[in-house]
Amino acid sequence: MRIRTLFLVGFCAVGLPGVAASLVAATNAYQAWQSARQAAVDTNAISLLQRAQTALILEVGQYTSSVSNPAPDLPVLRAPRPNADRLLARLQEVMPASSLGAQSAAVPAGIVGELTRLRQRADEAFARPLDQRDPRLSTDLARARTELVGRLVTPAAEVARLLTDSQPDVAPMMEISSSVMDHRDRSGRATVLLFRWIEGQPVAWAEFSAALQHLGRMAQASETARRLIATIGNNAALDAAAVAYAAKSEELQTRLMALITPAAAHLGRAAPAGTWDQSSNEIRRWSAPAQAALLDMRDVALDEAVALVAANSRQAGSTLVVALAMLAVTTLMILGSLWFLLRRLVQPMRALTDTVGEIANGRLEVTVPGTHRPDELGEMARAVGTLRDRSAEADRLAAAQEVERQSKEKRAEQLSSLVRGFEGQIGELTGMLSSASTELEATARSMTGTAASTNEQAGAVVGAASQASEGVQVVAAAAEQLSASIQEISRQVAHASSAASQAVSDARATDETVQALAHGAQKIGDVVRLITDIAGQTNLLALNATIEAARAGEAGKGFAVVASEVKNLASQTAKATEEIGGQIASIQAATQQAVSAIGGIGKRIEEVSQIAVAIAAAVEEQSTATGEIARTVQRTADATDAVSRNIAAVSQGSGETGAAAAQVLGAASELARQSEVLTKTVGGFVQDVRAA
Repeated sequence: MRIRTLFLVGFCAVGLPGVAASLVAATNAYQAWQSARQAAVDTNAISLLQRAQTALILEVGQYTSSVSNPAPDLPVLRAPRPNADRLLARLQEVMPASSLGAQSAAVPAGIVGELTRLRQRADEAFARPLDQRDPRLSTDLARARTELVGRLVTPAAEVARLLTDSQPDVAPMMEISSSVMDHRDRSGRATVLLFRWIEGQPVAWAEFSAALQHLGRMAQASETARRLIATIGNNAALDAAAVAYAAKSEELQTRLMALITPAAAHLGRAAPAGTWDQSSNEIRRWSAPAQAALLDMRDVALDEAVALVAANSRQAGSTLVVALAMLAVTTLMILGSLWFLLRRLVQPMRALTDTVGEIANGRLEVTVPGTHRPDELGEMARAVGTLRDRSAEADRLAAAQEVERQSKEKRAEQLSSLVRGFEGQIGELTGMLSSASTELEATARSMTGTAASTNEQAGAVVGAASQASEGVQVVAAAAEQLSASIQEISRQVAHASSAASQAVSDARATDETVQALAHGAQKIGDVVRLITDIAGQTNLLALNATIEAARAGEAGKGFAVVASEVKNLASQTAKATEEIGGQIASIQAATQQAVSAIGGIGKRIEEVSQIAVAIAAAVEEQSTATGEIARTVQRTADATDAVSRNIAAVSQGSGETGAAAAQVLGAASELARQSEVLTKTVGGFVQDVRAA
């Protein structure tokens, strides 16, 4: 996997959880905001539903309680109508947006139609005298009241349940409003029964029992409302309303109890006139406002619920904005960081990697990017630049060494050819010298035999003594010349020995030169070690980069891989530098040794050549002297036949000739021995030259 891909994967692995968390937070905030908005709609719907219930109870309840009134107060009866119409119209607008959906709008629409018919029937009845009114009107109105209110109670309870599920902190206020509504409803029901009894209806046991139950439920609803208000706490509006609610509730409870209690004495029959000191209209004047005052507590609870839900909605909206901002900022930071790191780290690293590849492929003229950077990538770039320069220098040295190696091979071939030619010539010369010495030895032995024969025939060669004496003198001169030639050969052989000694000295000098070259190779090795130390420092820098990447954690993993690659590259550079250093040392040593050896060999060859020429001249002189001796001996032999009378002189000359022959024999033996020594010396010299 490439570093860019690995870096992207690692960065996504690190950044995506943050983006996902921000996205989840934003989604939750959006859902909470939507829930809060829906809760605001539902709270408003509940408020309208409960207020509409109150409006219906108030309006229809007044119709019901006025059916037995011969002269009802029509303006008072018609006063609640506008409020009921307004609330029902608002419900038709709000209910489709509530949690119950669009179909819930049919409920207030149906109530509007039913309520319109009830109003027309009530108006017609109140326009007639009491005895002409429909006797079922009161029952129908009471049933219609219960039915219409029931239609609103069911959706209100369902919306309240959904609201408290999504907004639990609103539940106490919904329960307070429900308790107050129940309180108001129970007081209204008890008042209706009281009005029936005051207007002459019989006090039935069931109605009286229901009235007492209504009073008990009033007290229970009041207590429930106060308990719920106490659980909320720290709400000035609710506390103030609770104080007024408690006072109104206590007053209404006391006055209704005082009015209902006298009815117990008239169970099963109509109460006589004067049982109550107030008419129904008089009671309605103070009971209606008192019952309406109870609803102030409900309205405050509903208003607080609406305010709380609105605050929750605003809080959810703020949370949503913050979550979206965090999501945007997190995403932008991740993308910005990714773009910045790709541009500042991955792309330069890729360019540096391509440059290293170019250098590895031998294109050393490539420009190394990023050398001006002050960070680790700049250090790597500068190290790569140094590696490129060292590689170029190594290639240059290798090319120069290749040229020098080819030159050395060419010179070695020339030297080998010269040595082979020299070996052949020396072989021929030494062979000729050995043959001449053998012939000289044979001649000397022949002269010895001739001298012996001449001594035996001394008596026969007396007459030729004079001529023999002359011949002997010639032989002596030739022998003397031969001795001089042999001495020259000895001197030349000594010179050859001295040249061999000089060759040994030159070999020692060559050895010292080689030692000096070894010292130079050691210095080159020090340079190579310096390069190795630089590679080691590069390796140390890579190790430091690896440690810094480990400290950086996940964000530095991609950089740790790059540092490891640089470390491997530094190790390879060190190894290659060591191998190059070793090769350079070997080549320099071999080259300098060969040059020195070739120089010494050339000088020795020149001296040996001169010695060979001198030996050849000496051998030629020996050959001439030997021919002269042979001719002289022949003349001496011829003269011996003629000088038989001079035997004494001949004997003496014969003895001298024998002595000279013995000397010649010794010289010839020494010449043969020196020839063998020369052959061995030249052979050893040639072997040394070849070995060098």
